Amino acid sequence: MLTKDQQLAQIAFTHSLQRALQGGAQKIGVICQDPGAVQFVHTLINTGRNLNLVVTAINQFAKDEVDRIFIRGMDAMVRVGQQRANWILEQDVFIYMYRTPKEFQKLTPEQISEYKQRVSRLAFAARGHKPWVAISYPSREYANSQLMPWNALKDAWMDALTVDYGMFNQTSAPLMELMKKTSTVRLLSSSIDLTFDVGGIPPSVANGTWNLPSGGVNWAPIASSVQGFVLSERPFPMDGRQVEDLFLRFDKGMVVQAVSTTHQDWVSEFLTRPGADKVGEFSFGLNPFLPHIDHPMFLEYWMGTARIALGRSHVDHPDTNSAEGISVHWDIPFSMKNVRMYFDDILVWKDGRFVHPKLLILNPPQAA
Repeated sequence: MLTKDQQLAQIAFTHSLQRALQGGAQKIGVICQDPGAVQFVHTLINTGRNLNLVVTAINQFAKDEVDRIFIRGMDAMVRVGQQRANWILEQDVFIYMYRTPKEFQKLTPEQISEYKQRVSRLAFAARGHKPWVAISYPSREYANSQLMPWNALKDAWMDALTVDYGMFNQTSAPLMELMKKTSTVRLLSSSIDLTFDVGGIPPSVANGTWNLPSGGVNWAPIASSVQGFVLSERPFPMDGRQVEDLFLRFDKGMVVQAVSTTHQDWVSEFLTRPGADKVGEFSFGLNPFLPHIDHPMFLEYWMGTARIALGRSHVDHPDTNSAEGISVHWDIPFSMKNVRMYFDDILVWKDGRFVHPKLLILNPPQAA
């Protein structure tokens, strides 16, 4: 019987990267941002080799990045970034072992901006449109931060990572059918009044091909159409810091007001980066199997949670926020518990459940 680590490695290669591998991809690059996932990276390498793939890995630990900046300076970090970009150019597809970079708390907003512009963009440009999947692996560090027993957190996390993600293609079909026919979306509650157009932009299913864990649907709004406001009352990370009570107001697609109760300087600096003041993505979580772990990758896909992403769109289209040079992407989650959602003035979601007749099947048993 396969271990959970071996099952997860199999899912990464045979599901998440299946289309790329069937298309002839042979060189798999693993970028490990999480020191706690190093052993799992060895499992990935061995699994890939058993599939006759060439798997190589590099570490990109935030602590090392920050230490290098302080000890040797940003120019030295840029040289490392260029070496990393050259390695990326040699790979066909990528697996990212994702971790929120808490060590970046030591950097100023100006240092973060310089790091993003001079270092991160090198890797982004080198990767281009190559396929990738980001995996969020459990860690003792995170268990301690949540005051959870390590074994309990790891078991729940690994169970969530190893579900049958292919099922979301089938379960999301009724919603995708409605989304494809929709031109305008409106979200309405006491904390959100947001309208955007999606006509002509195809939706997509988050079924484990980009992120693990996963489970939901995505839209790329017409960037200039976003209008209204949203208050995210759920804390979420930004460059290693927890942003709380973020209020955003949009006018003709642009962020015209951004206020938070924590780290306002970081929010303001982020919005100066290319493309950061426009919405690139709207997503709706559909995964009823995710444990309620307060982690960015889980927040995105809980059933009844939505998010907007400031920055680059996942869809290259003249009307989306996908212009050349945009490399930032900041996910901002919010609860849909008390939100009403309309597709072209037709109510589809209310009070934490789907209410459209064709979508009732998507409700978990307790919400049906």
